[in-house]
Amino acid sequence: MWYGQALAHWLADRLRERGVSVEGVIPEDFGWVVMIAHKPFMLWLACGNTDGSTTEWTVYPVAELSVLQRLFNRVDPAPEIERLSAHLAELVPAIPGVTNVVWE
Repeated sequence: MWYGQALAHWLADRLRERGVSVEGVIPEDFGWVVMIAHKPFMLWLACGNTDGSTTEWTVYPVAELSVLQRLFNRVDPAPEIERLSAHLAELVPAIPGVTNVVWE
C-alpha cells in the first residue's frame, strides 16, 4: 500500500511554497518520508497511516544524528525540529478534508 504518499507529497509541496528546501519524498516501511536535509544531520517528516487506517494519519518531524554527533553533542537539532513543527501546526489544519486533528 502507498499509505501516506499523497499526504507526503502535499506537505512537500506546501513546504517548498514556504521556502523550505525539500530533497524528496521517499517510501519507507511505515509510510513515507519527506526528506528535508542530509546535513548537518538527517531531517525529515514521517507520514503514515495510524494502525492500518485509511482515514487516520500520523505526521511528525525527525532529526537523525550520527553516532558521533550523539556522543559528543556537537549538533543541536531542537531548533530545526521546532521550525518543522511550526510549519506543521500551520499546514495540517489546511489539508483539504482534514478534521479532528489531535496534537501529541
